[in-house]
Amino acid sequence: MRDRFLLRPHDLRPIQLDTDRDGSPHVHLKYSDRHISGWKTVGATKKPIEVELSGPVWDGNLWGLTLASLPLTAGTDLTLPTYQYDSA
Repeated sequence: MRDRFLLRPHDLRPIQLDTDRDGSPHVHLKYSDRHISGWKTVGATKKPIEVELSGPVWDGNLWGLTLASLPLTAGTDLTLPTYQYDSA
């Protein structure tokens, strides 16, 4: 598996995600402030993905970099809205 991300530099929110599995394209997503569009491969078919957002999200495949970028301190309690193509 190989993930390629294009991220906004100021908050690391995704602009685009491309994922290959076994050397073949598996997922292609484009993120805007209010919408995610693209596709994922299910069997031999590309299944469209269209998701309306109520606010900003981070990608659920990029936890290490995302968490490292947050100003976390002891006792911090937060909810980070994410999207992950296999969990939607």
